[in-house]
Amino acid sequence: MLVGKCPRCGKRYMGWALSRPEHQECNACGVKLVIRNTNVNYQPDSERLADSLRARKEEWQEALENTLPHFLL
Repeated sequence: MLVGKCPRCGKRYMGWALSRPEHQECNACGVKLVIRNTNVNYQPDSERLADSLRARKEEWQEALENTLPHFLL
């Protein structure tokens, strides 16, 4: 996987888009990124993500129920 780091501000970037010249500059300060290819296979923590989504389910459901009547008029 391609990984980039801004030598000025330290912001990090990751992904195939770094192979394209238009994505090889820091979005924050415009400096050319230092890019390297790593063998790191990024795997999201799916269990933690699922727990986070479950925790917000009721909040989103309530917001949806409060919003829908305004669109059904």
